[in-house]
Amino acid sequence: MPVVALSSAVVTATSHKSIPAGLTVAATEVDLLVVGSGTGLAAALAAHEQGLSVLVVEKSSYVGGSTARSGGALWLPASPVIEDCGGNDPVSRAHTYLESVVGNSAPPERSAAYLDNLPATVEMLRRTTPMKLFWAKEYSDYHPEAPGGSAAGRTCECRPLNTSILGEYLPDLRPGVMEVSIPMPTTGADYRWLNLMSRVPRKGLPTIIKRLAQGIGGLALGRRYAAGGQALAAGLFAGVIRAGSRSGSTPH
Repeated sequence: MPVVALSSAVVTATSHKSIPAGLTVAATEVDLLVVGSGTGLAAALAAHEQGLSVLVVEKSSYVGGSTARSGGALWLPASPVIEDCGGNDPVSRAHTYLESVVGNSAPPERSAAYLDNLPATVEMLRRTTPMKLFWAKEYSDYHPEAPGGSAAGRTCECRPLNTSILGEYLPDLRPGVMEVSIPMPTTGADYRWLNLMSRVPRKGLPTIIKRLAQGIGGLALGRRYAAGGQALAAGLFAGVIRAGSRSGSTPH
């Protein structure tokens, strides 16, 4: 059966030993080897859905890579996420934007492949992970003035996610950049209103109250909510755990 497994070991090309030292690495043959446990977990989930055997290797003792320490923003133009939130973003405009800002610095086929496969990728993540993606409207493109650019933006994020669903694997999730004593799962979209608190208190204050209630109230219910890259990494990790459990393999 297809296998999705996570390993805290990685084989080096020179020594053929595992990192950290002392772990035994057996000869393993798989259809897809994913090196790194950040957004590469999405590739693992996609391959698993296609019936391929997959192994994810990670050099550190944590799962999540740099994704877990990032803001967690995803650029998803002309995607079901934007459409479901009432946005209208034709894929032709996204093509125009990439052509204007990327130019000849990358093969145009790569940009086309990204845009053409993006809707299916979003639907795959919806099927295989507990993540709830939303459109961070008015988080503009970096160059909204460029041809095809959007002032409304195409940035999407994962809603705050209860990382307690990772169960015994929660300690394996890579910690975020800032660990706070009072939990307040704040998305990038929330930061806009927090930064404008003094000018638009009717938006900023409810945002603070909402996230504090979610964070502190969640703890009272045995839930640990996270946002940004932590939510994204935890959602992907949860999907891999679920896929591995169905196929008879779990992270180790």
